[in-house]
Amino acid sequence: MVIYRALAVENVSPAGVRLRVDFSVPPRNVLNARLEDAARAVVCSRLVRVVYCYQEAGAYRLGGFFGRGIHTSDVEALAAP
Repeated sequence: MVIYRALAVENVSPAGVRLRVDFSVPPRNVLNARLEDAARAVVCSRLVRVVYCYQEAGAYRLGGFFGRGIHTSDVEALAAP
């Protein structure tokens, strides 16, 4: 198994996520995403189906939707500054 790390989580909602990554992933591929914020003790693992992935400013912007949504409280904790 190969493990890649996102450079940043740019957006997260109950239905999906937008990540900044340093690798290209073709649309329709499925990733096992583990979103976490250690400082807030929030961990959420979900399958993500890639909707788009395009190169921008030396990295890639990847958007996908969750196979099973995440709870609103987890979204709020992960999205908090």
